[in-house]
This record gives sequence, C-alpha cells and structure tokens, in this order.
Amino acid sequence: MKLHNKFAKWMDKWREENVAGSQVTQCRDWLMGRVENLKACKTVCLNNNSLDRAPYYHYNKYEVEYEEPPRPMVPVTTNNNTVAPPTLQLPNAD
Repeated sequence: MKLHNKFAKWMDKWREENVAGSQVTQCRDWLMGRVENLKACKTVCLNNNSLDRAPYYHYNKYEVEYEEPPRPMVPVTTNNNTVAPPTLQLPNAD
C-alpha cells in the first residue's frame, strides 16, 4: 500500500500540472462510450470493490455491453486466397 499511495500522490500532482479539465472529461466520456464513431454499446463503471481483499484500495472496473455481439477477427477466404484480418500499424519511433 505504501508504494501505491506514493504513486497515486505523484500521479495526482502530475495530472494537476499536465492535464486540462476538458481532457479529463474527454477521457472519461471515451471510457464510458459517450463519443461519436464508437460501436453502439452500454458501459458501466463499477467501483464497489471490497477493501477486505487485494488490492485493498478502490479502483474502477469498466464493463461494456455491445448492442450486437462483436464479430470475431478471423481470416476471410475469397477465391481460394486467405486474407488475414487487418493489423495495427504503429509509426516508427524515429
């Protein structure tokens, strides 16, 4: 708990100095699925975890229920050619 409290204190200070209130709101809205161009869903934030068991502090847990079940990422076969699902391309760190 001592390290958690130390990190939480540092994180609160860093957030206060580097993150605008509007950014906090935008992040919370994104986590709760309240932004445009997201798949239709219902997000619930649960924070009633017990302090009697690990990790012994409050945290948020997000549960998402999609209006339609997400499609599995499986390869698509067309004309005897297999096409892999799209992958995320990250920019170079250079």
